[in-house]
Amino acid sequence: MTTEQHRDNVQPLERRPAGNVAAGLAAAIIVATLFLAWICMRFGLNNPPSSTGDEPFYDSMAWELSRGHGFSVDFTDPDFRRPYDRAAQQDPDLYSLTPFDFGPIAHRPPLFSLIGAVGNVAFGRQFWLLRTINVLLMAATAGILTWYLFRSTHPLIALLMLVIFVLDQRTRLYARAILTESMACFLATLLTISLMQLRRSGKQQWLIAAAVLTGLSVLTRSIVVLWIPGLMLVVFLVLKTRPAEQTLGVPLRRAFLQSILFGGIVAALLVPWGIRNVLLLHTFAPMGTQGLMEMSAGYSDFAWDSRGVWVNLQSQHFFDHLDTQGLTSAERELRIGRESSRRAFEWMRQHPGRVLPLALMKMASEFRPRNPIEVLTLILMLVGLLLCRNEADGRLLIGLLVINALAIGATWSVEGRFLVPQLFVIYAAGGIGLQRIKDRCFTRATWTSDGLLSASRPHDDKAAEDQSAADNLSGRGCFAASKPGRDHGDDGNQVLNDGSMSGSGVTHTEAPHRQRQTGRKRAGIQDDQPDSHGAEGRNAVRIMTAGKQNVERQSHHRGWRGELHRRNFRQHGAAVNGSSGPRQSGSQNKQISQKMLRACTNVTLLHGHDNRARQRNPQSKPCDAAKFFL
Repeated sequence: MTTEQHRDNVQPLERRPAGNVAAGLAAAIIVATLFLAWICMRFGLNNPPSSTGDEPFYDSMAWELSRGHGFSVDFTDPDFRRPYDRAAQQDPDLYSLTPFDFGPIAHRPPLFSLIGAVGNVAFGRQFWLLRTINVLLMAATAGILTWYLFRSTHPLIALLMLVIFVLDQRTRLYARAILTESMACFLATLLTISLMQLRRSGKQQWLIAAAVLTGLSVLTRSIVVLWIPGLMLVVFLVLKTRPAEQTLGVPLRRAFLQSILFGGIVAALLVPWGIRNVLLLHTFAPMGTQGLMEMSAGYSDFAWDSRGVWVNLQSQHFFDHLDTQGLTSAERELRIGRESSRRAFEWMRQHPGRVLPLALMKMASEFRPRNPIEVLTLILMLVGLLLCRNEADGRLLIGLLVINALAIGATWSVEGRFLVPQLFVIYAAGGIGLQRIKDRCFTRATWTSDGLLSASRPHDDKAAEDQSAADNLSGRGCFAASKPGRDHGDDGNQVLNDGSMSGSGVTHTEAPHRQRQTGRKRAGIQDDQPDSHGAEGRNAVRIMTAGKQNVERQSHHRGWRGELHRRNFRQHGAAVNGSSGPRQSGSQNKQISQKMLRACTNVTLLHGHDNRARQRNPQSKPCDAAKFFL
């Protein structure tokens, strides 16, 4: 097998974007088919929702909006009640609606009901459209998750996480419920991907996309408004510390201004809804009354007794002393909201020592797993976040989870419902955790983007790793440490793309002539090119050309260590190429060649922890190896 054929056979899937996209599309189609079939066979796609939760409110808002009555709720409308009354004949406890005309309301977000109103105008009174949209949005989230994990982890790990995603009760429940969770999950997934792309490229269109998605998320679920300060901080940090492939990040002032621009775009999207609420309530409450009305559900003796889990204050007769007769729905909401917030602040003043423990109890109640699948996903998420905490994507996932946890601590727990928008974050972290466990426990050899072979071994194989590292540093090519007979064929030899071989007893001069020619062409050395640098200079050119992309790729998620590698290449690369300054002598080229060899070899060894560095200094950390050749 030739070098070209071998590289194509072991090329990682992230080098084939079309394959990743195809995997994501296939996953989305499969999940949508399974969920639609399951809902149709077990519940019925067009049956009315239960009257015991929030679903009738969103359904009524969509119906009233489609009839031109604005964002109102009216449970007395006969056309609206007809499907519920019909279903209540079979199960009155589940479908009976209290006939009450709420009128215009300000305690529900508008976007989900607006989509339902479009469906009512187009198809009449029905329930199947919103359910189908929720299924498609949840399936799209599964497809994006599969696409991301196919790029970042082994395909089998991506498939395993997809299976767990389908079996998760949360995905199946909220795919069929006429609630906002599926849409919020999809928007939060796109927001996460946009922030990742902003970190990688720094392009402003990704900043605008993230801001637009944040605004739409606020209009879908009101609690996301508490994410905005944290997301502005994330945008600032992402732009200030992003990888420096083209530039060394961005100036502090520009990063700050970009985060302000992010917040401004979000605010601009919320202005129409805020103006409507201010005009309706005749007071400054642009985000409505839900937070005010439920504030005592998060800060009261009821909240302390329930360990932060939301309590229905109406059923606890919390507001029975208020006189709301003769008030409109908006006036009633505002009076209840003011009373609830007043008593919540009073409780916090009387019990200051309970505020922080109550916030922690809310977070614990929200993250607490309630079935084996949630236990598994929580464990995988924690392992993944622990093992990738020093990587850029890992820090971003941690930041998003912390932002949501702080929002939960400031409000109340709904026993896992507030985690549904971050299912992508949870499953992406779990997949990365499985990949890191695999990397640490099993030998892995893959071709990098320039055709170089990188290998990582179990950490207990220290003696063999040290010996291989010493052997490689004495060679002429840029290749990773390898062991004979282990992931390199029976004879332990592996042909590299630059014409050199790793293994036992094989040197560069013994490689086939055709493979040497291929290596010369990939290194940018033509057969008719004059020998301007000498043997050592050509070797340095080959090392730099072959190793530059390897350094960029393998140090992409290594923070300041990656920048040290890239800086080393910038310092020595110009002299090797002869692009600036006088032509180097043979001895200078030899020194440059040796520095480039150490740099390229160290990048590969750093991926599996450089034991050579620990031999030199037992107190050093693995990342200290990057400092040896600066």
